[in-house]
Amino acid sequence: MKKAAVWVLKLLKSVIFIGFGIQTVLGIVWMCRNFMSFQEFGESAVYAQSSRNFIFDEYTGVLYPVFLLLAEGVEAVIRLPYYCVLYAVQLGAAFVSAWLFLREIVFRREESKKSRTKLWCIFGSLAVVTLPAAMQCHLAVLPNSLASSFFLLELLSGFMLMRGKKESFLTMPVFWMLCTLLMPEYLVIGIVPVMFVLLYLLAAKKGIRQAGILLAGIAVAAGLSVGIQTLTGEQGYYGRVEKSPAFAAARRFAWTNLMDTYGEWPEEVRSAVDYGAVKESSFYPANMESIFGSLMEEALGREQAQEFFWELAGIGWEGNRREILHDIAWDGFGYVFSPIALQMQLTGRGYDAYSGRNYEIMRNDTPVLSRIYMDYGCWWFGAALCLTVVLQLMLWCFLGKRPVKRAVWAVLLPVISCGAAAFWYTMRGAGMMDYKLTVFINCLWSLWSFAVCCNGTEEGDNGITLAAFVEEVPEGEAE
Repeated sequence: MKKAAVWVLKLLKSVIFIGFGIQTVLGIVWMCRNFMSFQEFGESAVYAQSSRNFIFDEYTGVLYPVFLLLAEGVEAVIRLPYYCVLYAVQLGAAFVSAWLFLREIVFRREESKKSRTKLWCIFGSLAVVTLPAAMQCHLAVLPNSLASSFFLLELLSGFMLMRGKKESFLTMPVFWMLCTLLMPEYLVIGIVPVMFVLLYLLAAKKGIRQAGILLAGIAVAAGLSVGIQTLTGEQGYYGRVEKSPAFAAARRFAWTNLMDTYGEWPEEVRSAVDYGAVKESSFYPANMESIFGSLMEEALGREQAQEFFWELAGIGWEGNRREILHDIAWDGFGYVFSPIALQMQLTGRGYDAYSGRNYEIMRNDTPVLSRIYMDYGCWWFGAALCLTVVLQLMLWCFLGKRPVKRAVWAVLLPVISCGAAAFWYTMRGAGMMDYKLTVFINCLWSLWSFAVCCNGTEEGDNGITLAAFVEEVPEGEAE
């Protein structure tokens, strides 16, 4: 039975590696065909304007316009379009983050020096970089690619802290700060893995001192992030309403039935706003921040508008809670398993999202190649996920490669971090599901597939998984 299980495991591994190999080839071909192209995202124009006037609002991070400015300087020297310079940097950062993840977690450091292991690290990194949604972000003038790479490095630093690597006390807060300066929402999303590692250190014996060092790093990183963003930011500069929990609730619970509930609004609100603008706001989810929010602030004043946003969210929830819960569930699924959700959306079985817009932009220059690449990438993501689950269960059941107790902490770190990101983006508004925002979740799924595939299947074969690396925690810490 064991020999048969080993044979099946090897077969499954071969299928997984071949599947990722096909995706890698398609991704490299798509990259070569589109490297000199510019994807026309509306957000790219905002970042370009920010790099020229150096004015930011609460939606725009400080760091990416700086990268844009530097890329334009490089363009003047080497005569390569600035966006190609950015593409090269983003591709390099994505490859390095995936390679470090594989080297430090899937393989032990001493094993990573072997030529065969180096090849597996390179292959795995290319497979992660060439995920279709990730590749689209790498070749776009948007901060999503760099933010995903830095967030993966933040998670990696968290793993290293759990292994007792003291240098990570500095790197983890630094990568959190970089993510925040790229995309302001990471001030909240990025603090989740940091606080999780802090709790781990507090739960470990003799971990109080290490927790204090990390807490000091958190305070410095948070202070710098908030301070830089506050000093350089100007609320509503690009015509968007101020971010707030009240407006997010209104956008989440009221946008889908905005006109249906219009008659239930207070009379003083209806008389103060333009009906045509309200109607226009219901056509497209982004109109809520660019038209509706600003309209309400101008008509009612900022404080009263915030109060009305809460009231509007309540009206929407009371009249349409079943559909709202249905949409929330689908959005959460879409952010965690975005390739599967994207395939459903592109075949007309989905729900309101930005996926159609993103895909149309992606296929602008190479429609046939983009369709083949995206269709295969989405299909293969689901197939690889199923095969990896089967492979993991067989490793546990037939070969006895069960996780140690400390592995629970290691698994919970990415799970809770990804769950927090998916929840944050799900609750920011209805109709706004955007697979570019959670590219790092797709990358982690693929990294998990490689971690399982590189696990040993024979006696004496010391394959390394995320579970095994946690055993390197220094002596004296809690089990």
